[in-house]
Amino acid sequence: MVVVASATLSACSASPHGGGPSAPPSHHAHPTPSLLQDNGNSSFAYGSFIAITATGFTPHTLLSPMGLPIVWRNTTDAPAWIKFDNYDPPVYSGRIAPGQTWSFNPHAEVNIKYHTVRGGRRFVAFVQTQLVGNSGP
Repeated sequence: MVVVASATLSACSASPHGGGPSAPPSHHAHPTPSLLQDNGNSSFAYGSFIAITATGFTPHTLLSPMGLPIVWRNTTDAPAWIKFDNYDPPVYSGRIAPGQTWSFNPHAEVNIKYHTVRGGRRFVAFVQTQLVGNSGP
């Protein structure tokens, strides 16, 4: 089966919300084997998995089927966190320990701009979810 998808990211602006409720972290020792991911590259990939790295996020832009949880794995040696910049209500991952994961399922077609700060530097990346095949409710 061949799936053809095209993505156009819309411009996103930072949320005026300074804080908000934290989404409960989902911690796993290893990524779930059923995660969908293509090889992609460090800039763009299709799937549901994002690595938190010492230099930001891989991939920088993820296109994910609607209905699947998006999983971030902290591949660094220090705690990390993720904050969504344009999602209402505000989403904050809380502390993600090295080697651990946090997941979020928006259950809708969305464009999410998110960030973290590491060593005083802000790293921004994007997720776009879209209905693909029978990925909807």
